[in-house]
Amino acid sequence: IGGSYANGANGPDSVATPSDPAALRARMAGGDVTFRWKNPRRAIYRSFIAQVEWMQRSAETPGGPDVTRTGGYAWGDFQFARRWHVGGRYDWSDNLNSAEQKAATGVLGFLTYLPSEFASMSAQVRHQKLEGDARVTEYYFKTTFNIGPHGSHPF
Repeated sequence: IGGSYANGANGPDSVATPSDPAALRARMAGGDVTFRWKNPRRAIYRSFIAQVEWMQRSAETPGGPDVTRTGGYAWGDFQFARRWHVGGRYDWSDNLNSAEQKAATGVLGFLTYLPSEFASMSAQVRHQKLEGDARVTEYYFKTTFNIGPHGSHPF
C-alpha cells in the first residue's frame, strides 16, 4: 500500500519566484495497492499480481476556479505456466482537451511468453474510448531483451 502527496508552485504567473506567496499553487495526491501471490509448492509455474493506482491533480488558475484532473488504472498478470503469462489493464483519465472533463478509458489484454529470464515476447490488443464516441483499437507485438552484465544468482 502506498501514497503520495505534493504541493508546489504551478508556474510563476506574474511573480518573481515560485516561492512568492502570490504564485499559483498545484497539489497532487495519489494512492496505490499491490497484491502479489505465488503458489508455495509450484512457485515457478503459478503466480498472480494485481495493482490499482489512482492520482489527482488540482491546480489554481489565474482569476478562475481550480482545475482538477483525475486518473488511474487497474492491472493484473496471471502466470499460468512456467514461461507464460496472461493479463489485462483498465485505465481511465480526465480528458485534458475537454472543458467538460469527459473521461477517456481504455482496456489492454496481453499474452506473454518468456523464452529466458532475459527476454520476453508479448502480443497485446488495446481498445480506447476517447472523447465523445471516438474509439481506437491497436494491436502490438512487443519484445524485450537484456544485454550486458547482470546481478549474480542466489545459488
